[in-house]
Amino acid sequence: MKCDRCENQAAYTRKYSGEKLETTLKNSKAVIVATAHKEFTELTPLFFKKNGIKIVVDGRNCLDKKQFEDSEILYRGIGR
Repeated sequence: MKCDRCENQAAYTRKYSGEKLETTLKNSKAVIVATAHKEFTELTPLFFKKNGIKIVVDGRNCLDKKQFEDSEILYRGIGR
């Protein structure tokens, strides 16, 4: 995704590369889940909330949508 208003695109995007997920999420407000690997499919709204995430876009529909219904996290499942 390209941010037309951003001169430094890298400042607004991060990829998870094996370190603690909490480290990758630091200072982030949104997450795009683009793989259905076990370490991602087991994430919960509570985990996202504890890490300051307000928006989750589930590109694989691998998260449990019902868990997000009563949470403060904006969840959108797309794909497949």
